[in-house]
Amino acid sequence: MKRSASVTQIRQEWQENRRLRIGGWLILALVFGYCILFLQDKEKMVEEESRVLYSRLAKLQSLAGQSEWSARAQAARSVRVQLESRLFTAESRGLAQANIQTWIDGRIK
Repeated sequence: MKRSASVTQIRQEWQENRRLRIGGWLILALVFGYCILFLQDKEKMVEEESRVLYSRLAKLQSLAGQSEWSARAQAARSVRVQLESRLFTAESRGLAQANIQTWIDGRIK
């Protein structure tokens, strides 16, 4: 019962008070305008993001069409094998430290 009285009072105030109606409609228009501006900004962001993604895709497709990638991969593998052969090898951490210490001692003397 009390709630119905509050709703009735709000309706009556809305109908009688011109400034309240103007203010209410103005607030509604501002919120609506803000939503439109927000959606426009979001649309621009999505458009820019898709433009960047399409340019990256085009770059990747042009790179994928090149045939020298397998040769480059093979060259990288051979360089990796050469570099790994230069590394110290040991069965445990202690042996590795001993090997490095021996190597350092040999270089110092």
